Amino acid sequence: MEEEDLVLDGGPGELQPTNSKGSGKQGTPATSRVSSSPTSRIAVQKIFQVISNMSPYKRFLVEEMWFGLLLVFPHIPKLNLKFSKWIMSIIDVENHTIVLSPGNPKQSIRFYPADFHKVFGMPSGERNIHGPDGNISPDAVEFIRGCIGLSDKSAHSLKAAESFLQKDLSDCSSRLEKDCFKMSFTIFVMGHFFAPSTKHDYTSVDYWGAIRDTDNIERFNWCQYAFDALIDGIRRLQSEMKVGATVHNLMGCHPFLQIFLLDNLDLGIWNQAHNVVPRAQLFAGDMMKRMITMFSDKKDGKTVYIPPPVRHATSVCYTRQDHAVPEPEVQWKTPAWKKSKGTAMHTGSSTRQINPTRRELTPSVRPTTTRGGIPDAQAGANDFSRFIHAEYPDVAGTPVGCALKQHNAKGVYLVNQMRNYVVEENIRFAKRLLEECGGKCQ
Repeated sequence: MEEEDLVLDGGPGELQPTNSKGSGKQGTPATSRVSSSPTSRIAVQKIFQVISNMSPYKRFLVEEMWFGLLLVFPHIPKLNLKFSKWIMSIIDVENHTIVLSPGNPKQSIRFYPADFHKVFGMPSGERNIHGPDGNISPDAVEFIRGCIGLSDKSAHSLKAAESFLQKDLSDCSSRLEKDCFKMSFTIFVMGHFFAPSTKHDYTSVDYWGAIRDTDNIERFNWCQYAFDALIDGIRRLQSEMKVGATVHNLMGCHPFLQIFLLDNLDLGIWNQAHNVVPRAQLFAGDMMKRMITMFSDKKDGKTVYIPPPVRHATSVCYTRQDHAVPEPEVQWKTPAWKKSKGTAMHTGSSTRQINPTRRELTPSVRPTTTRGGIPDAQAGANDFSRFIHAEYPDVAGTPVGCALKQHNAKGVYLVNQMRNYVVEENIRFAKRLLEECGGKCQ
């Protein structure tokens, strides 16, 4: 992929133009072309810089509001906005499904609001931000503005929220200062990343009802809010493309789509193990660029994406796993001419033929039988996490719950590493043995 297809992070409220020129029609999803250069007000580097410079106490306050997983926000130096535009253009909005190949269900990937938690670790409480619990009076809005330091001229300013995050804060600070920090942080990450506006240095106040009481911020479904904002952005983009209008700005948290899609495709050596959350931390640096390069090409000077196969739902940690149909069991058929060579095995009153040359294949199907909420076999880190959330919901979000899930994830990772090592060692041994035999060991 050439450098012109990669877009530098523009910082707070700045558009992110590319250097490539030209325009073209949308191609088929299997080999879609993306020619025009969209822009975005998402500021990945700004989020990373602010979080990286936070003091231990400020990080503690972020964890208190259940945004703690954002503390491992990845450093993504460049965003490929053309890639985001392509993904948004092939989405079935009504079914929130990425359709890579029309007519082929195996090449479609459905995403859900809960997947925002998988990717970024956002809180997904039981309260609806747009529901009655999220209502806020004009007087309360003005009170929040006054506390954070938003003047009449900067009533929606993201810079004002960022400035408050830079203020010194400690355990000795007042309760009001701590609450203002939590509100400012939420406004900052929502305006710069999860629900950016098309206006410069501007953030909406439609979610401020969820931050007025900082003790209950985590009880609101921020995943649903970001999901709805993204769907609105996708609808707008597709409407503009349908009438042939130039797409100037990408709305919504489109980096979610990039990480989600790449994490669900079979990219061979670039496949990431699904034993850790948030998933975004695995896509830091140039990882996303390398993965996108695996299935992108240039044709007539334009970028073309040729998606690889989709990983089966049972092999990933996303919500579609809960709605997946298990892979069918592979049946090994013995040729008729070999059946007579089998030996009889008596089991009680019945007799069946066993072929010495037959292999027994074990299908990679996630078990359905459980004991105490944990599968009997093939359990992964995600199963343990669901067990904690289901059986001990009051503990799941606490430091103890996070420590348990992290310890389990590390254990699963080490087991997988050992399994891979054993297979590799067996391959080396078999190769050495067969080379020594010189093909005379039959």
